[in-house]
Amino acid sequence: MKKVRIKIVNKHGKNGCPRGHKVGEEFITDGKTPEGLCCSAFNSIWPYAKTLLATQDRKFEGTVVCPDGDVILEYELSLID
Repeated sequence: MKKVRIKIVNKHGKNGCPRGHKVGEEFITDGKTPEGLCCSAFNSIWPYAKTLLATQDRKFEGTVVCPDGDVILEYELSLID
């Protein structure tokens, strides 16, 4: 079964992430919250990651943003073997 790579690719806003996440960080999921990834961010990511895992279709790869009000991190989702 393939997994989903979650990579922070961009930051919008002046402040830093309150959880300390930075552009370039990567996480891998097979359906569980990756260790070290903020639960709020994963809550936004999960519906898209679940679709990728269920369909195994790369047309659903893309970016998702976290819900933080002070800084917005952009997460890129992609299938990996």
